[in-house]
Amino acid sequence: MSPLIPIVVAVVLGGIIFSLVRRAPFSLTMAAVIGAVSAIGVMESWLDVSPLVLDLAFQPVHLTVPASSYTLFTSMFLHANFFHLIFNMIALILIGPLLEERIGAPRFAVIYIVTGIIGTLAFGLMHLNERAIVLGASGAISGILGAFAVLYPMVKIRMLPLPPMRVPFVVAIIIAVETVFALNPNSHIAHEAHLMGLAAGILLAPLIMRIGSPEKEVPHLAGLEELAVTDELQAILRTIEGESVEDVRRAWLDQFLQMARCPECGGSLQSKGWRVYSDCGWSMKMKRKE
Repeated sequence: MSPLIPIVVAVVLGGIIFSLVRRAPFSLTMAAVIGAVSAIGVMESWLDVSPLVLDLAFQPVHLTVPASSYTLFTSMFLHANFFHLIFNMIALILIGPLLEERIGAPRFAVIYIVTGIIGTLAFGLMHLNERAIVLGASGAISGILGAFAVLYPMVKIRMLPLPPMRVPFVVAIIIAVETVFALNPNSHIAHEAHLMGLAAGILLAPLIMRIGSPEKEVPHLAGLEELAVTDELQAILRTIEGESVEDVRRAWLDQFLQMARCPECGGSLQSKGWRVYSDCGWSMKMKRKE
């Protein structure tokens, strides 16, 4: 066993605890942790000892060895090479904060870790009798992208070299590409882990958003009808009125206000508490329909 494993464990757990206790962005903290683990792996290679990948990466056979099940988690912090690491870090840094700032670090952390584990687990079950090594944060990153698509489908993100697109369109492209490559028997990439992580994010995000949110009928908000001047805004307004989870409902409200325009000057809108206002002086106080 690698003598550096205790250091890796301390870095990973320390990063998670630091993020949640100090309210540091979990996505950026994970990017830093993954970079640190990669640096430790490089140092280990220089020291000419057993690579960390042999101890911490996931292999399908581990599903038959309960003592090795921890690799479902630790494999998310390892990467095959420099380009694998850089690609995942760019994706995590570009997408992660956009979702995390909307749903908060605790929920983001749960989605990231759970979907990453599910993606790796699914790959292991599909390749149970094969010799394979799975490592990387791709399953978790796919999970947060799936969560983003289902929670904020109207938001546009940029995935280079593509132009800015709404998240569901990005997800559709990724599903198509991943599916094509997954059908290639000579591929050395765990496309199934990516697809299952993505699916897990889509399915679990609405449930995870209920954590800490009361499951009760929430009164409708009045006053938004005059701002819903397009079909798109009217569709979002109907979604707001039909949503019973307070946090999800507030997220849709934020999206509505980002797209709506001041009825007097046509400028952008801002909100503070339940008051909506524009720089021209126009303001409106939202009220609950009882």
